[in-house]
Amino acid sequence: MDLNKKQEGEREDRKTHLKQLREALGMTQLEFATALGISISPVANCEQGKSELMLSAGSIRKLQSYYRFLLLLRLITLY
Repeated sequence: MDLNKKQEGEREDRKTHLKQLREALGMTQLEFATALGISISPVANCEQGKSELMLSAGSIRKLQSYYRFLLLLRLITLY
């Protein structure tokens, strides 16, 4: 596979995952950005595939917490 196509596919995956996470949390882009402690433009640009989302260590920990929260919700609904 061509390296550029692989990178493009990975970027598509990241933007899709970010948007899916945000929507699963029931948040707007503004609410999600505020929760992560960043402005709305990086979130919007990432979701549109215009740029990568660059986060501080604190924002990454918050993002991990949201993923864990959704995982727990899914596990709870299975039982």
